[in-house]
Amino acid sequence: MIKNKGYWQANGKYFDIKVNAILEAQSNNSDVTFHYNDLAWDQTNWSVEPTQSLEELYLQRALALRKKYKTLILRLSGGADSMNIVRTFVDNNIKIDVIVINEWCGLAGDDPKIHPGSAEKIAITMPFLDSLRQQGVQFEQLELDNSYLFSCIENTAEWIFHVNAPRFRMVEVSAPRTVLHEALQKYNSSDTCVITGLDKPWIWCVKDKIWYFSIPDWINVLSDPGHSLMVQEPFYWSADMPELVIKQCHVIKNWAKANPEQLPNTSDKSNFYISDKKWFIPLLYSKYYNFAPGNKLPYLDVPLIANHGPYCGCIDYGIERMSIFTTHLRGVQLADELIETRFKRRDSIFEDGLKEIWTKRRWLGR
Repeated sequence: MIKNKGYWQANGKYFDIKVNAILEAQSNNSDVTFHYNDLAWDQTNWSVEPTQSLEELYLQRALALRKKYKTLILRLSGGADSMNIVRTFVDNNIKIDVIVINEWCGLAGDDPKIHPGSAEKIAITMPFLDSLRQQGVQFEQLELDNSYLFSCIENTAEWIFHVNAPRFRMVEVSAPRTVLHEALQKYNSSDTCVITGLDKPWIWCVKDKIWYFSIPDWINVLSDPGHSLMVQEPFYWSADMPELVIKQCHVIKNWAKANPEQLPNTSDKSNFYISDKKWFIPLLYSKYYNFAPGNKLPYLDVPLIANHGPYCGCIDYGIERMSIFTTHLRGVQLADELIETRFKRRDSIFEDGLKEIWTKRRWLGR
């Protein structure tokens, strides 16, 4: 029941590894549920839109984190979520102690300066940080390759039972463990917070009129707390400030209701969701991304580097060229043999991965 940490439930038991929850459910043909911050979020009425603006809530969140922790470390990718965070801090003269740019290229022998997965960092993140220093903003900048952290899966297919990777993606294995990088160990204290930019909300509409928020069971693992003394906190989806994500949800819902012609072109109007960046970014971060919702993104938009072919999207950042790839593949093969088809998107995990398990619906009103 750790704050900002998801878990699965099956047969009245709690699991922090998805595979183990599925195997427990299979033992008596039951289901699996996924939970995230229920203890905090259940106490809030999601159908009531907070009166504060998004900018006020972003500032309130930044100030609360600065007050709570001695050291603040921000994982900055250059995407809109993390850029909104750093700009909120800098524009309001709130100090960030360390800014980390993470890479996963080393074990594949790739050069991050030319790797396609680094394009956003090269084109946006690095020039932006250079401009901050020119303005006199002080912070420690760390560029860290984390591919060696894949070694936590050791040399056995049974890694799937003790490493939480809900889609078997290797970025899910390594991303929450970036706090273990040797360059960060001088900050390894409960007085240190590692801030992540999770994420834009998933907004659903039922029968074309009832709206709710729900998230899949893989997304929060990217900032899974508990791997070191440092506290990993999602900036947006915190147990401590549910009104922030609630406000985001209502901003999106209000715009979608006023612009029905912009809604997803789907054949199933009884239940659809909105998740397109071209709507979300100018709505949620309008101070820094001022373009009309629904238009083509007027900045570098880099797709996630992953292979969605025969390895079900389990491959990230050239892992097929890494020494750990064989062990990774053996684990996926073991899962494919043990897990029933009802938990898979298709007959085999290798075709299209596991099905997402969604959190409970947080109703946003009509």
